[in-house]
Amino acid sequence: MKLFLGLESEGVPKVHAMTCVSLAIKNLWGCMPDPMRLRHHWNMNEILCALIERLPKTAAICDGTYFLNDFGPMNGTAIRRDIVVGSDNLVAASLLCSVALLVTFAPLATLLYRRRTTG
Repeated sequence: MKLFLGLESEGVPKVHAMTCVSLAIKNLWGCMPDPMRLRHHWNMNEILCALIERLPKTAAICDGTYFLNDFGPMNGTAIRRDIVVGSDNLVAASLLCSVALLVTFAPLATLLYRRRTTG
């Protein structure tokens, strides 16, 4: 395995049928090497927190020209927001995108899980 200096999450903010939203943190789910990762959604908070803790440096750029609303990620409605969110902090980027989506609780499940497990 080669070493890398960091990882940039580049997602389109959208609502998600299984996880409420898909933002900078949830976008990392694609890094999971299991093609059947859908079977692990019940364990997603634990997996994403472990991944974030092991990454040397993370950043996020969320292209919010259009957000996906309603019942995503497959059958959503594109809404024009004309913003780009960038941060060297995945949590901050996710919080900003959730506010723009008018979903203020979006990344809280992952954050609460992390706090509960790290004290």
